[in-house]
Amino acid sequence: MAVCHWQDYLFGTTRSPLKSLDKAIDFAKRAVAQDDGLPEAHQVLGILYIYNREYEKGLAEGERAVDLCPNGVEPLQIYATCLLLVGRTNEAVSLFEKSIRLNPKGSFSNFHNYGHALRYSGRFDDAILAYKKALLSVPNNIHSHLGLTATYSLMGWEEEAQAQAKEVIRINPEFLIDNLIRILPYRDQSLVEKYYYNPLRKAGLK
Repeated sequence: MAVCHWQDYLFGTTRSPLKSLDKAIDFAKRAVAQDDGLPEAHQVLGILYIYNREYEKGLAEGERAVDLCPNGVEPLQIYATCLLLVGRTNEAVSLFEKSIRLNPKGSFSNFHNYGHALRYSGRFDDAILAYKKALLSVPNNIHSHLGLTATYSLMGWEEEAQAQAKEVIRINPEFLIDNLIRILPYRDQSLVEKYYYNPLRKAGLK
């Protein structure tokens, strides 16, 4: 239930985003209360705290999930995402790479978020490969197309960036950069401007 309400928040399928996020956190807290040894409950609560801008709580829950399941792909991936969102990019890259070594096929979200971490690290070529791997399993994942758009734009590859921007609009004709930025919980908002807003605008998105 926590994940369902979180997805409602992420994809804008709720009339009250903040209420959905609050409900998600409440369900995750209840899961932890019922079984403190369940890594899935801690990892979900961790990322939810991050989206609620409670960064230290989020990191603590993510770390707890990894402590409970140190070789679990999902706890590693979620904690890596938490680290990325608070600006600890190099640590995030290392954990994403560990999770991929454990499961080379991985999930689309693992490669997708790994792409973000690589982009923030300036490893643009590697980021492109990661986003493309994510799109192999979920071709219409708009966020991976956005990642490619921003990466190509940052590299100065205008034609490729514009082509990806067209894919974004194909998937969601009503896409607006401001709606995306509204839900991005990066602690350092200057990163959002540098790695999302400016390159996406340069590629032609509004």
